[in-house]
Amino acid sequence: MNSARLFAGGALVGSVLTATGFVLVQEQLRLAKDESETKDRLFKYGVPQTNITMYSYKGHSLAYDNAKRIPMWVAELLTHDTLHHSKVAHRHQSHFKLDPAVPAEYQATNSDYLGSGWSRGHMAAAANHVQDQQEMDDTFYLTNVVPQLLNNNIGYWSRLELYCRDLAAHHKEVRVFSGPLFLPHISDGKGNDGKKYVHYEVIGRNGVAVPTHLYKVIMADDGDGEPHLGVFVIPNEPITGDKSLQQYQVTLKELEGHLGMKLTPHLDQKMCKDLCAIDGCKMMSREKFELIKYAQRLRSSHDLESLEAVWREMKQRGHHPDTYTIKQYSQRKEQLLGTHNINT
Repeated sequence: MNSARLFAGGALVGSVLTATGFVLVQEQLRLAKDESETKDRLFKYGVPQTNITMYSYKGHSLAYDNAKRIPMWVAELLTHDTLHHSKVAHRHQSHFKLDPAVPAEYQATNSDYLGSGWSRGHMAAAANHVQDQQEMDDTFYLTNVVPQLLNNNIGYWSRLELYCRDLAAHHKEVRVFSGPLFLPHISDGKGNDGKKYVHYEVIGRNGVAVPTHLYKVIMADDGDGEPHLGVFVIPNEPITGDKSLQQYQVTLKELEGHLGMKLTPHLDQKMCKDLCAIDGCKMMSREKFELIKYAQRLRSSHDLESLEAVWREMKQRGHHPDTYTIKQYSQRKEQLLGTHNINT
């Protein structure tokens, strides 16, 4: 009798539990359905597109910031073979233009830069892609450009780009990430409240954001699993004198904290060596760099008048020509005199 009652009681409890479980499952299904219907109603016209899109080109890749109209990061792979291959690309054949891969409404235009006081600064340097005309042309898409102070663009930043190319001559591979930063500063205005602010200019009809700083991450790799790593944050302002690159060196962790993203998620930073331990991150001196630029201008002079004008300008600005610059001047003068004599 007792056994029968226990059996009946257990069956009853089991039935109740089963029924309760069924009710709970049904309730969960109902709630899930309601949630799904609410979500469908909320996003009737689609879910906001927040994923970062990566765009790849013949010689570089980048992620683009639609709101700021500038790239977030631009990546390049430099090697001795690609940089010292026969130079078939010519910069004068390339022109800044819209990128057909990105919707036009999210891009800067050339007119945004016109009269703004800011130059169009390449992140993937055109001089890094001289082995193919299309590859160089790709660097002139405005998606690869940020507003950069001209003095910085053709000066310190250009020397840093040259340093990257020099590294590629001594290492198997050099990976470079470049991009803009918008860093805070402590208020120094009226009242000086001591708070931090992020202030930056926007230019043109499209409101192109002007970064406060630029960054460059350099990884020189010899295939031994211990790449040399250097991370630098350069202010987007005139840099006078011969300031050391090490003055602008930061850690990758610090940079990624500002960016809010991992640039190299698979890089074991513990295995990295300090790039500046190789040669102190010594870039070409400012004086030598200026002489090289003058030599290029001398070599490309179209007539004797322009050749002499460049030569005078160089001396008036206090530059003392070295053997290489004198040779370029003499050779070009001889060429132009020969052409002049033939024509007369």
